[in-house]
Amino acid sequence: MKGSGVSPNRNTYNILVHGYCKLRWSKEAAEVVELMRANDMVPNIWTYNTIMRGLCDEGKVKEAISLRDDIESLRVMPDEVTYNILIDGGGECGGIQVG
Repeated sequence: MKGSGVSPNRNTYNILVHGYCKLRWSKEAAEVVELMRANDMVPNIWTYNTIMRGLCDEGKVKEAISLRDDIESLRVMPDEVTYNILIDGGGECGGIQVG
């Protein structure tokens, strides 16, 4: 994209994050978030919710919960979707307690 003079925006990055998470490639999704930051793009709650859902789908609920804690320190506030993702993920993995 950049080679053709078009700069990716937050939605472009979010689409990439979503695609990687659908493939259960959470590591690559996290790399896209780092690329966003390197390009002075601020990830939003949608970005983080997508990664948390991906982590839960991979059975990495503790990592998703840890990410929730991290985003609060970045002043990104979890929303209802965030907690639904974590509750669903915990239930699928045998009832990990959230919050």
